[in-house]
Amino acid sequence: MALTCGFLGIRAGLFTIAAGFVIGALWSLGKLCFQRQGLQRMAHLYAWIRQTIQTRQRIPYYKIEEEGYQATVPLAVCMAGGFLAAACLGGLR
Repeated sequence: MALTCGFLGIRAGLFTIAAGFVIGALWSLGKLCFQRQGLQRMAHLYAWIRQTIQTRQRIPYYKIEEEGYQATVPLAVCMAGGFLAAACLGGLR
């Protein structure tokens, strides 16, 4: 992200990063809706919060070894999409 702002400038870099985060949020929401994982992820979040408070230890929220990649969204692809969106919308001036 620092490289993006350094290369494009502060205004265009922040626009690109914001567009990338919006793309990632929409992609994540789409995966939650279409794969019907919303209730499962919320239950997992509630259990994680409860367990973290009870044990007072840092517990990883998501373990790829146990849960796989089905609930992940690649950040680099979202940032590349943000760059393309910024280029198409004229945010790189």
